[in-house]
Amino acid sequence: MDTLKNITIGERSVTLHDKMIPTIDPHSSDLLLTGIIEIDKNSGKEKEKYDEFVRRRTENAQKTNFKPAIGSFGAANPEQKAQLEQLVMKYRLSFNMDSDDLGRLFGFRYTLPMFDEKQSSHQPPRPIPIHSQAQVEEQIGKWKQLDIIEKTQSAFNIPLIILRKSDKTIRISLDARGINSLLVKDRYPLPHFTTVFTRIGERLTNGKECFISSVDFFRGYWQVLINESESHKMAFSYKNEHYQANRMLYGSCNAPAAFSRIMMRLMNHPSIVLYLDDLVIIDSSWEEHLRSLEFVFKTCLDHGLILSSKKCQLASHELDFIGHRITASGIKPLKKHLEAIKNMDPPTDKTELKRYLGMVNFNVKFVRKGSEILAPLYKLTSAKVDYEWSDVHQQAFDTIKAELLKEPTLAHYKPGSKLVLVTDSSGHAVGGTLYQVKEGVFSPLGFFSKSLQGPDLKRSMRIKELFALCWGIQFFEYFLINTEFDCFVDHKSLLFLFREARRSKLDIKLCNVHNYLQAFDFNIIHKNGTSPEMASADFFSRLPKYRSFDLERDCIDFFDVDETIFAAHTLSEDDVIFSFENRSFTSEEMATAQNECQNTRNLIVKSKINTKQSRLKLKDNVLYSKDRLVLPSQLADEFIQYLHTITAHAGSQQLLQMLRKFFISNIQEKVRAITSSCETCIRLKPLKELRPSLIKDRKFAQLPFEKYYINNSPKGSLDNLSSNEAVFGRQFHVPFTLKDPVTDSIQPFIKALNEYMKKLHPSLLNFQVQRYQKLLKRDKNDCPVLDLGTVVLCWKPDLLAGKLGINWSGPYKIHRRLSKDSYIVKCPITKKEYRRHISLIRPLRQKLQGDTTEFIKEDEKENAEVQLTNRKIDTLKDHSAHDDKNEISSTKLDKKLTSSPLNQKDRHEPVDEADYEDIWNNRLRSRQN
Repeated sequence: MDTLKNITIGERSVTLHDKMIPTIDPHSSDLLLTGIIEIDKNSGKEKEKYDEFVRRRTENAQKTNFKPAIGSFGAANPEQKAQLEQLVMKYRLSFNMDSDDLGRLFGFRYTLPMFDEKQSSHQPPRPIPIHSQAQVEEQIGKWKQLDIIEKTQSAFNIPLIILRKSDKTIRISLDARGINSLLVKDRYPLPHFTTVFTRIGERLTNGKECFISSVDFFRGYWQVLINESESHKMAFSYKNEHYQANRMLYGSCNAPAAFSRIMMRLMNHPSIVLYLDDLVIIDSSWEEHLRSLEFVFKTCLDHGLILSSKKCQLASHELDFIGHRITASGIKPLKKHLEAIKNMDPPTDKTELKRYLGMVNFNVKFVRKGSEILAPLYKLTSAKVDYEWSDVHQQAFDTIKAELLKEPTLAHYKPGSKLVLVTDSSGHAVGGTLYQVKEGVFSPLGFFSKSLQGPDLKRSMRIKELFALCWGIQFFEYFLINTEFDCFVDHKSLLFLFREARRSKLDIKLCNVHNYLQAFDFNIIHKNGTSPEMASADFFSRLPKYRSFDLERDCIDFFDVDETIFAAHTLSEDDVIFSFENRSFTSEEMATAQNECQNTRNLIVKSKINTKQSRLKLKDNVLYSKDRLVLPSQLADEFIQYLHTITAHAGSQQLLQMLRKFFISNIQEKVRAITSSCETCIRLKPLKELRPSLIKDRKFAQLPFEKYYINNSPKGSLDNLSSNEAVFGRQFHVPFTLKDPVTDSIQPFIKALNEYMKKLHPSLLNFQVQRYQKLLKRDKNDCPVLDLGTVVLCWKPDLLAGKLGINWSGPYKIHRRLSKDSYIVKCPITKKEYRRHISLIRPLRQKLQGDTTEFIKEDEKENAEVQLTNRKIDTLKDHSAHDDKNEISSTKLDKKLTSSPLNQKDRHEPVDEADYEDIWNNRLRSRQN
């Protein structure tokens, strides 16, 4: 049995196959590896097996005169190639001799520690596909021949998985999910891609030359032996036979981490870059590269590792590594990736589109236009959008393919180089480029672009420039943190970013941006937008934005409306300067329309008088105000009405925002008039309801509990109990000592109650009266009055329509006024009348079919006059009630009555206040007769 040196899981001991492994001191210099144990190399059994392995391979190499067939010697000249061949022959036992030559890692064993060693995982075997049985039988036989597996009896069983390779051969793996759930996970920290490529760049930029070599282990997992006490856990069954693995097989969750730990332990060299089983040697001089290769070959020979000679590429100037092509000048996409993208046809469904985007997204960091080009394709993958391939998607598909086929290159990062971040923003996107400056040459390290969404589109240009700066620093944070760098911007206001006066006015999001930028040491430098340094970032931020009518209607965003309506410049006619709906205007037509409008003619005259200071300018006889087209009044009304309708009945503020591109006289009044008179908006949008009048003669209780209600219902015939006694179990009474009523008369009770409460609250009544008098004085009883014939809507909710239904029916017209707050409305179609309270009525601000008088008959006109008279009388009474002296002079009364439009011919002498109602009644009766 092998001698176990040490193993730990956290800070506790674990039992492996009935053996107690002691806990290791975390401060000791021994190897601390979870899932891997280091065994004593001088133990008898382990030493014998390894010596036998070396002796057998040495004899076989001498017998066959073995010479490794290296895959490529790269760019080595004849002299360098001879030196490499000599080095390879010196360490020829580090390479595989044939397909059955497996390595044997010396000094390490793979273990499978479990949280509970008493548990087991047994899953039934799965049937082998009939067309794969021959290949499976052949590989199982090969495994037994190479001592990879052996027969056993175990409580564990793992099903087999048959994986098909691209060359139509198979690979046998284990579906070890059952046992993986019981194992202690080995979380080996793999380096990030950026860290790996940064280290590669540091090695390549140290000298003038570049030598890159890559080696691959021949069946690397199979070279790692499993500890004998753990082999029974990696057991599987085939053809009624039970086998256990002697070597590490595919499927174990800790296998990648264990192999990475071993490689990092053995191949710890400054020239070596490791990522899982990929090993790259990078040097900037030939002598150093030879020494690095000798270190790798000797390490493999000393520890029983074997390299695949066919996959070794030595002394190259460029190399494929973890999905990228590394060259002396920088990093490029893989050629096989570009070839696959080039040969791929346009996708026919969302599944193929997502597969294509997966291929492109891995290399999108090399494309200057980035995610902006792919925006239409991203939208098409949404579950809310039907798959319809249009010209816009085909354009994006072709553009990204063409950009990638140019083989763009990102420079290697050189430590100590000056870094410059260039950012810019447009109306709908932000972009940036990170450069390293060497001898005045700007070399790009990466590109960044991002579309603005939602509220960020409404921000000012200064804020968008700030977002571009923040997001650019965040994207390149790996390079920029803890170092000084410069930021080139074309917006001068960012120079005052950190002034206290400015910072105090920022909202929450901008405060977070400001606080984030405080962690970096950078200088903001203003550059003109036309400077060469700003060209790249300006290009990213000003990529063409796809108009909403080019994309699916389901994808239309509110902020795409301006592109839909104001897209006159995209028409094929060169002379069209303005268009909406199905109408278009050339310069001559617009000039004619402006001359026909009186307001526009006045502005034209004004522009000719003061040509220097006026914002008004004539271009091709068309009037502009600071590059904004001046629209004539009639055309402006039609355009605002169309814009209001096409934008889902946008409100006044939204319309004003969208109309900023044009100059319209009295634009606020026009917009407010159109939005307030829109019948659809009145029906659907929440508006302030008409408030009823206040009750002037409201009677307050003289004392608390003056209005007191007592249930005097008779007692039941069966139980002889009143309703209160039946429900509450006792007779009703007030919560203080008073006599219960014994008769139907409540006056004695009220009198006693008033006397009692008056002692407790002497000032309550005065307070209520004074408060309500203040309310009346402030309100002035200003109840809205609807004239007869006014077109209105009435509240009539449809419960089945839901909250988005139309709850205002109509139109109706005011037929009769019953009181200050109640009206009779009449349907002009069905002639039916309805009584409605003023709070349930919503007046339309436009007349129905031009004139409402066509719905009023002659007799209804007389009724209207009568109600108008009553309303005048009510008005006089209201003024009388609010008069300080509680009286109205006959002179005022006569003036108000004689000024009435009811009958200008009737004149009367001044009368007393007590007789003014009789006078009006007589007049009404005479008119009716």
